[in-house]
Amino acid sequence: PVWGSVRGAAITLEMVKTTRRLISKADALVCHWLLPSVYAGLASAMGTGVPVHGYAHGGDIALIESMPRSIAKRICQVADRQCHSLIFVSENLQSRFNRLLERPSKAQQHVIPMGIEPALPDLDFRRWLKAQARGRPIITTLGRHVKIKGLDLVFKALREETDILWVAAGDGPYREQLDQYAKKSPLDILLPGQITPSQRDALFEETAVFVQFSRQLGTRSEGHPVALIEALSAGVPSIVSRSGGMPAIAEKAGCLMVEEGDGDALKRAILKLLDDAKARQTMAKRHRLYAQNGHWETLAPIHFRAILGEPRVD
Repeated sequence: PVWGSVRGAAITLEMVKTTRRLISKADALVCHWLLPSVYAGLASAMGTGVPVHGYAHGGDIALIESMPRSIAKRICQVADRQCHSLIFVSENLQSRFNRLLERPSKAQQHVIPMGIEPALPDLDFRRWLKAQARGRPIITTLGRHVKIKGLDLVFKALREETDILWVAAGDGPYREQLDQYAKKSPLDILLPGQITPSQRDALFEETAVFVQFSRQLGTRSEGHPVALIEALSAGVPSIVSRSGGMPAIAEKAGCLMVEEGDGDALKRAILKLLDDAKARQTMAKRHRLYAQNGHWETLAPIHFRAILGEPRVD
């Protein structure tokens, strides 16, 4: 913690130094993550008149929530008072911030998710996946191999299944544990590592069911996982855990929801969905309909309007 704090402070100071050098040419300063970026941005913009816009994601809201209440309240109030606008990637994160704020917001608040960008599928990668699957349905997870993603829970739910292939795309500190699972379990696990957008969309074309089985860790939970929206856009029948901002997505997009951490319920949902082609087709249509407005070509103008829109009125 001490070394992390020292290193974080040094990085923040470098952010201020660099931004201060460039800000004279800026129309607006956009800071992703309230900590430390918004504070670095506010320091950089001091005396310049350049408006600062803060983006709140899952990690920074969880970090603030883990602090003593008085400190968390102060951090939120400073950001709210001095930022032109605050943009949240999910309604769940907005409500959590406002609970910490403990007063009406002074900044303009917007809820706008991050967008997705489809790619042309990699045909060679798709053929390789088909060869690995050998006719078995593919269950896919995609994202950082970290504890919050619940990959250990997915493994426990499927570890005795021999007639499916689990593709756990991505990389991270949990990768070594997944390697051990792959060596010792009847479940066939494919770990392709980090994949390109073209490989991602090839994988989605071969996927029978996409799983986002994230869990809450302390105050940390999923906000608006981009991998899930990418799967929905591709029409991949999706199962999510009832955690963070995912229930709001699931209700609108027609995903199957299971209770957070309930591996037995996850297994039942996957096997039932694999046996019901009609349900998968129905879900695919609802998923695509929901995600059609989630592409950057639609969302980018909304982000720009929030950032370069009406002046703040105090």
